[in-house]
Amino acid sequence: MKKGLGIVGSVLLIGAYVAWQFLGADVQIKIKEASGTSWNDSRAELTSKFTKALTAPLSKMVLPQDTIPKIVTCLVDKAIPVLNKSGCSYLYNTATSSRAKHERRQTACLNRVGYVKTEAKLTQKCMQKYLPNTWKIHRRALAATMAKAAPATVPNKAAWGSCTANKILGALSKTSCLPINKDPAAKKPINSIDDCVKQEGLMKILPSFGRDCLQQQR
Repeated sequence: MKKGLGIVGSVLLIGAYVAWQFLGADVQIKIKEASGTSWNDSRAELTSKFTKALTAPLSKMVLPQDTIPKIVTCLVDKAIPVLNKSGCSYLYNTATSSRAKHERRQTACLNRVGYVKTEAKLTQKCMQKYLPNTWKIHRRALAATMAKAAPATVPNKAAWGSCTANKILGALSKTSCLPINKDPAAKKPINSIDDCVKQEGLMKILPSFGRDCLQQQR
């Protein structure tokens, strides 16, 4: 699967083959798929794929150390039942198919059933559950963004970025708009800084933050 987190299939493990040696690998695959459990074997691979995909973006936030593993475990637990019901094959028989051929078929199937969009929704639910619901988690990323956007007249862009980030997050903390929307009926379970700045009418005071932070450097 080339979209989403790049799931690929897996051949049968040697340990599993011993118990099914009289039926053969292809029969084992058919039995597993018929019972809707073939994707159970993907847990380790899914954990690795999700961890790799989520670590880079989430590492930009200031999070407790166990946050990413919790989100990944949540996502794996939710994804496997969906994949088991998808009708798409995780396992394949090396005697009758190549890995490349299997991956093409799997990708087409997952795209056909809309798994990528489903995975995105599951990811949001797990983030909604485990991300701290405070704007402080965005401070480092926002400070870096503001430093890059600093006017040419700013002597110390890093300090200006940190100062403006603190003012923006301080203003947001006084509003009712939070990073995580706990309302089950919410159209957007996760709010961005831009979402809440616009929603709370803070756009008009942002220039004053920049001026104040510039004044502090003079």
